[in-house]
Amino acid sequence: MDKRKLGFLIVLVTLFAVLVAFAVYAFLFTNMGHYPAGMKAGVVDYLLYWMGQQGMQPRIAGRTELIARKHLAHQVPDPELRAKLTPDYSIGCKRILLSNQYYRSLGEENVEVVTTGIREIRRDSVVTVDGVEHPADAIVFGTGFKVADMPVGHQIHGRGGVSLHKTWAGSPTAHLGVTVGGFPNFFMLMGPNTGLGHTSVTIMIEAQVGYLVEALRHLRRDDTSVMEPTPAAIRGWRSEIDRLSEGTVWTAGGCNSWYLDDNGKNSILWPSFATSYRHRLSTFRPDEFEFGPGRTARVAVDTSVSA
Repeated sequence: MDKRKLGFLIVLVTLFAVLVAFAVYAFLFTNMGHYPAGMKAGVVDYLLYWMGQQGMQPRIAGRTELIARKHLAHQVPDPELRAKLTPDYSIGCKRILLSNQYYRSLGEENVEVVTTGIREIRRDSVVTVDGVEHPADAIVFGTGFKVADMPVGHQIHGRGGVSLHKTWAGSPTAHLGVTVGGFPNFFMLMGPNTGLGHTSVTIMIEAQVGYLVEALRHLRRDDTSVMEPTPAAIRGWRSEIDRLSEGTVWTAGGCNSWYLDDNGKNSILWPSFATSYRHRLSTFRPDEFEFGPGRTARVAVDTSVSA
């Protein structure tokens, strides 16, 4: 079988798999009305996760990358331009965008693709490191996101007046993505390592709200007023995140994406099934926390710093 037929066959198989997934998705949400939402979402999550981000392991992403390269070759016949547009990292290392127009637009006569680094920004031009001046009416700064340096980190202060930003030291972490050591009675929604790339974050938020409610019930039931995660729980959770992240395309794909923090760690994404996260937060475990009576410390919010 020649390469053209092989590529066409791969595309057909991929499309068939996507159609099957969406057919199952539609069936679940029209015929499983008597099941809890979490159960329905869990089944769909398993399908989409393995077809999506879990499939983006560097060692098995070759088939997806082959499709992407075929698409690039079809839309950009110029080999020099195609070389500029071909990533030098594994597919999925950065967010994948789907478009039938983007590559074609870069081949238009009034478009020039410049990959040389920028040396200087002038009033009406951009000067690259090779000394060439490129006239410009507007500059769009579209290099991604900076989500690891959360603005709230500069506003929240815990024990001893230490801020979240200083505590995190460039690598945001929270036990279960919800609580932080040294910040008693402080709870987060959509905290570190709870972002998703394969299903709705509503699933994560629902689990976190339920967990928070159970924590507050425990405080009321045991007549205590202060709680925070133990150092052992914090270390265990961070180790689990690092273990799950190891070998994924986000940490081993060969790129520097906004998924990683300043220390090269995955502090943004939850690197497993959303259903496993829901299960982990379905039970509040008092042994993972330190409790105390009275108000020995408080979390302060600095409202003078703009978010």
